[in-house]
Amino acid sequence: MLAESIGVMDALSWYTNLLGFLAGTGLAPQDVPYVKALLRDVREYMREKSYREKPAGWMGPGSVPFNVPDPEDTIDAKAGRDTVDAMR
Repeated sequence: MLAESIGVMDALSWYTNLLGFLAGTGLAPQDVPYVKALLRDVREYMREKSYREKPAGWMGPGSVPFNVPDPEDTIDAKAGRDTVDAMR
């Protein structure tokens, strides 16, 4: 899981609008010691690579997902206007 998290960070770190990383999503609460170690290692990797400081966290299995199943429910920034339509 660390290798997967590092791969995602390496691929996305150069985006200036990236707000943070979620590592170990879907792990159960009994895996908290593992998650803490994973986040420690992820943060250390970000420091070693001199990536811009970003929060790193964990989303448990009962958390609200970030994925949007319906494209109509997304923010419309490509409409060619100066404003952005909010999510429904």
